[in-house]
Amino acid sequence: MASPDTKPTYIPYNEYNKVISVYNEYVNLGEYKGEFQEIIKNINTDQKKLDLPDEFFKKLHAILRNSKGYNWDIKDNYCSYVNYKLNDEVREKYKLVDSSNFNIFNKFSAKYHDERYGIRSRQDYACKKYIKYLNDDEHRRMTNLYNFYTFYDKLRSSDHLESNPECKNLPYNNKLYNDVIDDFYNHDPELYNKIKDVKVLIEAFLLKTKSKCTESVHFGIPQKILDDQKKKQQEEENRLRQEEENRRRQAEENRRRQEEEENRRRQEEDNIRRQEQLQKELESQRRRQPMHTNTDARRWIFQQGEEPFLVGQENSREEVDLGSQEPYEDQLNTRVFKPENEDTNTDGSLLKSLRLPSAITEVLGSVDPVPVVGVSGGMEEEEDAYIEFPVVSMDHSQEDFQDMKNMMVGLLDMVQ
Repeated sequence: MASPDTKPTYIPYNEYNKVISVYNEYVNLGEYKGEFQEIIKNINTDQKKLDLPDEFFKKLHAILRNSKGYNWDIKDNYCSYVNYKLNDEVREKYKLVDSSNFNIFNKFSAKYHDERYGIRSRQDYACKKYIKYLNDDEHRRMTNLYNFYTFYDKLRSSDHLESNPECKNLPYNNKLYNDVIDDFYNHDPELYNKIKDVKVLIEAFLLKTKSKCTESVHFGIPQKILDDQKKKQQEEENRLRQEEENRRRQAEENRRRQEEEENRRRQEEDNIRRQEQLQKELESQRRRQPMHTNTDARRWIFQQGEEPFLVGQENSREEVDLGSQEPYEDQLNTRVFKPENEDTNTDGSLLKSLRLPSAITEVLGSVDPVPVVGVSGGMEEEEDAYIEFPVVSMDHSQEDFQDMKNMMVGLLDMVQ
């Protein structure tokens, strides 16, 4: 007996007609009365309980004796069809038989095999493992599938007639197909493929110009396939959208990097140009104002904030008061003493002691009267024409020193 969980075998259309042809040969087989009596006596009690006549078992006996059905290329499909027809006739005629007592037919096929081939035979020539009870869904699916096969065979074989009588059954079978495909596909996609193959043949037949069927048909598609197609389409759209987004982001990233690289390159070029321009300006400035003269050197010293000069002996300074009060007479007559190692003019004048060009003396001498800071009455008050330099007092503020520095820078600029 086959396991209850074993999936039934659904015959494909290209094998169906061969199986039917071999199956129908049972009618030509004679009776084996002695063998049949040995088999049936083992199930007499259950037979009577189920009200199963001897004729029913004689027919089964002939079907199992059909040796053509056990050829290697047909055996599975043949035994599957034997079991289907057995379930189909029991459902139709013998209502007492159900899943709980269907094993009476397994006992019959097993006893037949032992009587014919011996209990030691390992070959199955009695469809023992194929005979099983088909539940309502399994039986219904097989019936719908095989009826659809039969309809196509009749439709195709009647086309030579002036009017094909099977055309009127086309709408019914179209509806049958659309009603069962969801169940077929959800239960077993291979079962759906078997009925779909015949649907394709019907569509091809109806497209033939000589076909006499004018009824319109529309064969559907299982909803799960439509849902799967929609899902795959959505996934494909999402994939393409994601690829496009990735390309856009990559392009944006490439553009950003190019901009950064271009900005960096321009910045480097700008820096180089600025450096070159600054270098040119510095070179030009050095050419215009070379620090070759004592005048430039002294101006530089004053601009750096250094004290303008040293007065007197080493580590001694005279203080100059640049305040607003009038200078005393002894302050005006004060001379600047030249250190022994300093090269100054014999007259000891301040400007000459600083090695200022004679132009300064000429400019100062031509201005009458223009007092120099801290000097009253101009340069004419002294016969010796000495410019006496006021000594800056360390007690005064830094402002006085800054004023004096500015004056000296101005004098230096005048002689440029």
